[in-house]
Amino acid sequence: MGGRCEACRANLNVTQKQIKCTQCSHNYHSECINFNNDTASRSEWKCPACTASCRKGGDNSNTPIRTNKSPSNTVYDKTTYRSSNKSTDQPTCITETSSCQPYNLELINSIELDKKLSAIKFDIIQELKLSLITEIKNEITSNLKQL
Repeated sequence: MGGRCEACRANLNVTQKQIKCTQCSHNYHSECINFNNDTASRSEWKCPACTASCRKGGDNSNTPIRTNKSPSNTVYDKTTYRSSNKSTDQPTCITETSSCQPYNLELINSIELDKKLSAIKFDIIQELKLSLITEIKNEITSNLKQL
């Protein structure tokens, strides 16, 4: 595949597992977006940005929109309907790169935060292990001296 991962912006290496979005054709490290073969089919997979920008439920042109009620129209409830020129009920997706950028930044920040938290967690566990080992050694030494 090649290129850069849209999540972490690192170069994609041929030895790394990666996936291409079927909607926007951007490439991602499988690890960056937690993709495994059980998650979804590669031929249908959409990146988080395209999934987030895709309207769910199809055409909603007949969805009522309530207007603000003023004291003068408390008896009558005015309802306005959205007009649409669409002839299909297929979901409409926004595929512009600019709309994907804020989500990518959020995804990258989330990934970076997860990495930092994992590193902190690892350090704490190591510190606890060392402390526990030292405590046990001291206790054993103390008990052996008493014998």
